[in-house]
Amino acid sequence: MFPSKSIYTKLDQDHSEHSDHSIDEDIISIGSVEEFLESIELQTSQFLKNKPEDENTSPKAQNASNPPTCTSPLNVPHVKSPSQASKYKIEVPIELNSPQPASIYLETPPPIPQQQVNNTLREGLLPNNPIPPPLSSGVKRRKFRDPGFAVLYIIGFLAMLAIGIELLCTTNSSILDHYTKDSIFFTIKESAGLIIFTIFFSTIAGILWIASLRLFVKVIIYGITIGVPLCCTTMFVWALNQSLTRESRDAQDYWLLGLSFIPLCISFFFVVLIYAQRDKIKKTIKIVSLACDIINDNPHTIIISLMLSAVQVIFSIVWLFLFCHVFLVGDVYQATWRFNADAYFWGLYLIFMWLWTSNIIRNIQKVMLAGVVSEWYFYRHEPNHGSPEEIAILSLKRAATNSFGTVCLGSLLESLIKILRFINNNILKKYLQDYNYTCFYFSLSYCLSCFDHVIENMNNYILIYAGIACESFWESALSTTKLFSRNLIFGLVNDLVTQLVVRIGSIVIGLLCGFASLIYASHSLNSPYGYVVGLITGIIPFRIVKFYADFIMDTIDASFICYAIDLDVNKIHSNEVHESFSNFQIQ
Repeated sequence: MFPSKSIYTKLDQDHSEHSDHSIDEDIISIGSVEEFLESIELQTSQFLKNKPEDENTSPKAQNASNPPTCTSPLNVPHVKSPSQASKYKIEVPIELNSPQPASIYLETPPPIPQQQVNNTLREGLLPNNPIPPPLSSGVKRRKFRDPGFAVLYIIGFLAMLAIGIELLCTTNSSILDHYTKDSIFFTIKESAGLIIFTIFFSTIAGILWIASLRLFVKVIIYGITIGVPLCCTTMFVWALNQSLTRESRDAQDYWLLGLSFIPLCISFFFVVLIYAQRDKIKKTIKIVSLACDIINDNPHTIIISLMLSAVQVIFSIVWLFLFCHVFLVGDVYQATWRFNADAYFWGLYLIFMWLWTSNIIRNIQKVMLAGVVSEWYFYRHEPNHGSPEEIAILSLKRAATNSFGTVCLGSLLESLIKILRFINNNILKKYLQDYNYTCFYFSLSYCLSCFDHVIENMNNYILIYAGIACESFWESALSTTKLFSRNLIFGLVNDLVTQLVVRIGSIVIGLLCGFASLIYASHSLNSPYGYVVGLITGIIPFRIVKFYADFIMDTIDASFICYAIDLDVNKIHSNEVHESFSNFQIQ
């Protein structure tokens, strides 16, 4: 389109000078002039677009009131070059400070001012390159995340070793030769064989649990729905019988009588939950099968998990040896052994460090699996994709070095809330009930329990995202929150069927080992501290089997985070993953 008005001024004799030329040269080329004037029009319109608006008049209104016009340029000679075009005077009505037509021939056009948009809400919700780079793209160049908490853990671990060495050097077990039944030390010592057996039994049970799930997913899951209620009911009958058939019963037998109903309650709850959500069994089978397929494609993760499990077992045995010597701190009072109350703080610190270290070992596995699953999910079809062994080793190195501070921070939060619950249930309970603060005690217990559940679920996805993107703890927390809120997803927090099916084995093994050790220490050894052995052999095997159950759950959760990243960038890297998690998005 040409401008509607333009004035061409030139003497007639200038036109007659070209009379010797052909008719094609005498008549202007419509396309050339059209491009020329169109360039002028674009330059003018660009100026009008970026020109600041007046208070009462916009550029659009000005264009409407004063449109540029020109006449038909058919009588102008053919313009072959800018120098030839400069012979003719072309006048176009323009506004004040508008660019001249000749400015289109500048080598560097004038800069166009950019409009700045300040929209903090939009910028906060939009993703910032959510697809993580491959592991082999520069692991050595990554920074250490949250290094202060890594240093804090190292200091705490060295302090634990110093306390243990001091206990070994300053205590002597020979002083308790005449007070065997009345000391916790000799109760644990006499039950050491049983404790070690339960540790190795739970390790083998965890390995068999993972292997059976990999090979027979459908059969195992359907078998769990029938076998778990039977096992829990049998355990209830056995514990109830042992608590009632003993001739000289003490307080531990009454505790055993009350605790025996826990397996029965678990059995009832499990049956009700499975029946109420029986339509989700097939979905659970698909999700667990997906995790097993990912593990089959990355078999070296199993070897690394076994190595971490071995570290956990060795650490637990060494810690138990040091923990026993805490109960040697005391003296003899009226022919009985009296435990020194000041040693409670040492014992409490050792328990806290065992929780913190166990959580670190477990979360290193979590971060390692997150890196492997992310690499498999986004880059398995790339031509330069590394081997499964290389990817697993790189992911483990990153979890134990660059992300070690993040792992320590997440594990610290979990350990703090659990040690607070331990203090509330074992120390504050006595004092609060003595002073008639029962209502406050139960309220505090409920709040700590809820807070523990929230921290555990949030910490789970935060560490998994940290393993995928190698971000710090708080950056991962912010990114995970935005990722879930943008895509309206909850994760597997409300999928109780999958969590219960995968982790019910650790609960059953923990209860079985705890009841067996409690009955042995209280009935066979006639010790009043059999409950201590029961707690130790209930918690440690539970954590070991849960370590292997978390191997499956961490793989599921990591693939779910990758699925959420796919939703964020509107891509599909795995149809199977999208099909498995499609019902976790809010409709």
